[in-house]
Order: sequence, then C-alpha cells, then structure tokens
Amino acid sequence: MASTTKFPRGLNNWAGTDKPSRMDFISDNELLNEDVMWKEEYDADGTIADAGGISAFFMSKDTYDATGEVAASGGIKAFAMTKEIYDSNGSIASSGGIQAAITASLAGTDNFSTYSHSKSGTVHTLTNQVGGNNIKFIAAGDFNAGDSFKVNGASFSTQSIDGKALFDKAFVQGAVVTCFSNGAGTLNFKTGGGETLGYRIITVANENSLPGNAKENTIAIVTNMFMTGHSFSNTEPIVKTAGHLWIKTNDYGINMNVLNRNQLFMNLVTITQSNGISYVKKDAFIYMNNIWVNLLNGIIYDRGVIPVYTNDFIGSHARATKEPACLQIRGNGTDAIGMYSNSSFDFTGFSTLNFIYTSSANITSSSAGLCILDKNATSVTSSTIKQRVNAASSSSETTVTIDISSYSGEYKVGFRCHSTYSSSSYLRIYKIFLE
Repeated sequence: MASTTKFPRGLNNWAGTDKPSRMDFISDNELLNEDVMWKEEYDADGTIADAGGISAFFMSKDTYDATGEVAASGGIKAFAMTKEIYDSNGSIASSGGIQAAITASLAGTDNFSTYSHSKSGTVHTLTNQVGGNNIKFIAAGDFNAGDSFKVNGASFSTQSIDGKALFDKAFVQGAVVTCFSNGAGTLNFKTGGGETLGYRIITVANENSLPGNAKENTIAIVTNMFMTGHSFSNTEPIVKTAGHLWIKTNDYGINMNVLNRNQLFMNLVTITQSNGISYVKKDAFIYMNNIWVNLLNGIIYDRGVIPVYTNDFIGSHARATKEPACLQIRGNGTDAIGMYSNSSFDFTGFSTLNFIYTSSANITSSSAGLCILDKNATSVTSSTIKQRVNAASSSSETTVTIDISSYSGEYKVGFRCHSTYSSSSYLRIYKIFLE
C-alpha cells in the first residue's frame, strides 16, 4: 500500500504501520526521474549543452580562454576551480574558491600555520606561502642567544611570551615550536623546557661550557653522559636507568608558590646521575640574578644570593634581617636572636662547613654562635644545635670552619647572638658554604 503521508514532491513517507508495495517504489523512481534526473542534451563535441536537476549544478559547461585554461565555470567547479594569480616569486597573490577559503582560515587568528624552518649561521628563516600570525614549525637547528629571525623575507625580533630575551637552547633541533607574530615585527615564543614551571635543566661538559645567557633558575649539570630524564625525590629511585638524574630534595620536597605564577621553589640537597648501576654525585650550577652559582660545591648563601635550593633564611626576631649583601642579627640586650636556613643540606661527602662573617663583639655562649642544626629545626636553641663555634669580634671579614667529615645526612645551618648582645652590636654573615 502507498504511504499514509507524502513528502512535498509526492515521494512516499511511510509510517511504522504502513506496508510498502512494489508499485510504491516504482512510483517514487518515476518522480525522481522526472523531477531530478532528466535527460541531458549534448552538443557536437560531446559536452553537456543543457542539464537540470543535480547535473545543472555539477556538470555545467566550462568556457576556455585562448591559452586553454578555464575562463568560466559553474557548479562546484565555479567555486573550487577559479584561476589563481601568482606573483614574481611564484607565490599565490590572489585566489578564490577552496584556495581562498584555506587562505582565509590559515591566516586567521584562531589557527596555526605550519612554516618550514632553516638555520644558516645565526639566522633562522621561516617560510610559508600562505602566511599567518600563529606559527608552528619543526626546528632545523638549535636557538642560541643572539640569533636573529626572518619570516618570509622580513626581519623579526624575538622574545618570550612574557617579554624576556630568549635564552640559549630556548628550542633545540627537532623540537615542535610555536610562536606568535604581533604583526609589527616581533615573534613571541612559548619557550620549551619549563617556561611554566620556572626551572630548566641542561647538561654541559665543564664549567667553561656554561652559556653566557640563560633562563633564570636554569640548572646546568656537569656531565659527559647523555641525560635520559630527571626526577625529584627524597629517596633514591628504584630504577637506575643510565643517564637518569636524581635531584634529591629534603623533606620539604618541591613547593609551588601559588601567589606568583611561574615560580617554583625547589629545596634541593644533591644532584646525582645514574651510571646504570648506582647514582654518582655531579657538580652543578644554577643561573640566578644573571650569574652562575655553583650548586654542588655547597653554596648555601653568598652575599645576598639565596639559591633556590636554600629557599630562604628565617629570623626569630625583627632585628634578624636579610640585607642586600649579608644576613644580619643585631642584639637588643634582652633577647637571644637567631636566624636559620629554611632548607636542610646533605653533608655527606663534604669536609667542612664555612662561615664568612664580621662581628662587633665576641659570641661565646654555648647556645649561640655559628651552628649546625638538626634538619627539622625551626629555631636556633640549645636543643636544636648539633655543633657550634664561637664568632670572635672582627671588623674585617673572617672565615670560621667546622669539621663535618664525620657527618652524613641532612642538616640545617644557623647563627645566634646571646641575650647580652647589646643594641649596638651586630653579627653579619656574608657567605656560608660546604667544601
């Protein structure tokens, strides 16, 4: 039986209770043949001269110019096959149809355009016929500080997305790199290797190989082995894959500063690298305040520089302060005032703990002076002091050494004046380091 309802042109629209018959299908086919698929008319060369229905859109006749190229077309061809216009460099200067749509899409602000990258000397070249301000490329070579860029022949300056100069190895050969053109001659790079985490790890053959310009908080490991990965932990990794770096932290682990984006506090103790059997201590440097600070010769504090792994020094009183070039405690004639490191340090393998200081008075109390503290200490007191030495009065910088050759494991460091230290007295610490 025929359907209960019909489509607008009379085709059957069967309901679930209808029972289609053969004649229903024949009727539908006749309607399709008459309204959509009618006979084409051909000219003498076999080209469709007149068409309707679907063919009227798909198969309209093309008109050719004197060179044999399509001068006019219809249907889909009218959209997709319009003639391109090329400039003297062979690049598309004007396009239409699908090409125009692709060009508009790739040049838009919401899509990435893939560029080809090459490097010659210090010059990086990016090319793409279509263009586009959102750029993606596979690096053909490393970036070194001071390198320049050209994009489709035009010179561009470079910076990170937060406006800082690009550092050595901001990207390396083989990396997938993204950057954004501001349309005014500047490329803004989202640098790899920790831009959002606030640290970066590289390897160097020796101290003389340290790059001249680096990202703040870059850690450089002195090793001739390839780095296969790294991990932060308080305990030695079970897997000892050759080349893996174990960056040992103290009990504080790694603390994110949630109030300051892209800042990472790492409470480091030692850095070792696996030779496939065991982890071996490595010399290392960290780039801070535009200088390289030796990490594993035990720099705990150095004239105003508090390394990332030290984290901070904490005072017990308002008269315990961090000055631009020293740590200072001043007496008040009443209180015993001290200061201690927020992080602990692994003394294993070191021989001495050294303090460089000046003091306006002798500090000889058994619960004061220059001290080694328990690793969990939160103050400098007789109960937290493991070992101490006096601080003699000296107006010139003096070095005091504590023998730690028998120590192993983690300890904090600190210093303290006794309660009789007068308000005019001071103790200034310029450097604390392990050797």
